[in-house]
Amino acid sequence: MTITVCVTAIIYWNNKRNALQAAATILKLQIQDIEENIETLKAEAIVGNSLSEQPLYYSRIIFEENSWLKYNHMFANKLKASDFETIDKFFKVAQEIKNSTDFYQNENPRFNKY
Repeated sequence: MTITVCVTAIIYWNNKRNALQAAATILKLQIQDIEENIETLKAEAIVGNSLSEQPLYYSRIIFEENSWLKYNHMFANKLKASDFETIDKFFKVAQEIKNSTDFYQNENPRFNKY
């Protein structure tokens, strides 16, 4: 019985550690992808001191799914509060940018798809 409990505990903690490592990898890759997409958007959409709407309409999607919303609970007690807040703010800004590009791509009458 004691061996069963020990083996079960080891398997549980190993699975939990693997899930945390997988979530960290997914978040790292998504952050890199979002940064690259935002840099591309900035390069295409900012002309001088103005924002051109057409690149917003034709831009790449900033991200498909917000992985931070899915995994942030796993990092709440693993990160310092300031680090957690920095990542949270990053994803909030990315979500605002995504919402803006979604607006231009879906609702802006100046760019209706025919």
